[in-house]
Amino acid sequence: MPRGGPGPLNNFSSLSVASTFIKSPLSESIVLLAIHPFDAQADGELNLSIDDYVVVREMGPNGWSGGECKGMAGWFPSAYIERQEKHQ
Repeated sequence: MPRGGPGPLNNFSSLSVASTFIKSPLSESIVLLAIHPFDAQADGELNLSIDDYVVVREMGPNGWSGGECKGMAGWFPSAYIERQEKHQ
């Protein structure tokens, strides 16, 4: 399981934690909403606040996703984000 704190966007692709598990790059990025706060505990993780919009770039089978939020990039628990229902 990746552990790490947020980093600059250009460091996302070089995160060493990314190579510790099989990842599933998405064919295109998706924007999801953070439904729980997440405080990064180690290098390579991404802080999330409730209602943050997160650009998800890849999802790992171990329950972690990689993406970007507020100009930072890193890993976060997949269960902390969800699709936002469109309101009309």
